[in-house]
Amino acid sequence: MKGIDMIDKNSPLPLYFQLQNSLLEKIKDGTYPKNKALPTEYELTEQYGVSRITVRQAIDNLVKEGYIEKRRGVGTFVVEREKLNSWDLGSLKSFEEAFKESNHEIRTEMISIKCIKLNNKLQNIFDSKEKEVYQLKRVRFIDERPAMYITTYVPASIFPQIDKYDFSSVSLYKTMSDEYKINISYAEKEFRVIAATKDESEKLKLKIGSPLQEVKTITYDDKNRIIEYSISRDSGDISTYKIKLKYRSK
Repeated sequence: MKGIDMIDKNSPLPLYFQLQNSLLEKIKDGTYPKNKALPTEYELTEQYGVSRITVRQAIDNLVKEGYIEKRRGVGTFVVEREKLNSWDLGSLKSFEEAFKESNHEIRTEMISIKCIKLNNKLQNIFDSKEKEVYQLKRVRFIDERPAMYITTYVPASIFPQIDKYDFSSVSLYKTMSDEYKINISYAEKEFRVIAATKDESEKLKLKIGSPLQEVKTITYDDKNRIIEYSISRDSGDISTYKIKLKYRSK
């Protein structure tokens, strides 16, 4: 019997995206448990009443997002979610520090670094006396998968000639601490969901318009100066975020 699961063909949302979300819900609620095979392409076309092309696009997206994997000659299986990283928001860590105890292979690719004049948006973030910042663009890889696309701005007055460092091989936070004697103190983070632009989709190997998790971070030193403003985008399945909150009674 076709179409026993809900796909709204009158919806403005693409059919593959609806199917992708339906499968993802079943993965998350345990209908399709970890290390178990998903229904075949044919079974999904019958179940949802959609074409094989639609099924393949939904499956391919879930593979790219790390929820499932294709095993040649066997089928498509749900991936162990424990393989993905969980960021503790109760502490401020660099990418390398967050992953040092994991079994993942990680690396960073520096796209560019250059000194630029502050536009109005950056002027509102940094001290009004700042005239220039270094703009650093990087892609983080986890197990050779592009995981995060990050654009970072640091004040040129605090970090002169920081463009001489290769941030493919050295940590920005460690460079700040060791080379510029900066004591990193705390950070403020802002989260929201956005749609991938052409640039972001190319860097993260996703389709244009794919949902991304955007995290904006403003980092301060022990003198309460803003030493970093960064914008990180990932596909949302790469990282989960957790924080411990303490209840305070009146």
